[in-house]
Amino acid sequence: MAEVIVKAAGLECRLPSFPEVDRFLTQVEKNKLTASKALVLATLVRPELSEAKAIIDAKPLVVVSLAGKLLELAGGDAEVEISGN
Repeated sequence: MAEVIVKAAGLECRLPSFPEVDRFLTQVEKNKLTASKALVLATLVRPELSEAKAIIDAKPLVVVSLAGKLLELAGGDAEVEISGN
């Protein structure tokens, strides 16, 4: 299976691992922007960290959009079926 890369505003990230998602879900209750930035930086593939931080400083909400898409592709959009009572 090919590696999935999510791109936005010059940032490229791989899908998050279970521990990265767990950390995000723990942090998001306190501060969504900080939790989103941490997830994006943890999964960053390109560019280098200093350039990524400059992009995030210029467009801070890009991390919220990118984190949302990463979580969706990591199974957050899975269809759930309920049967029985």
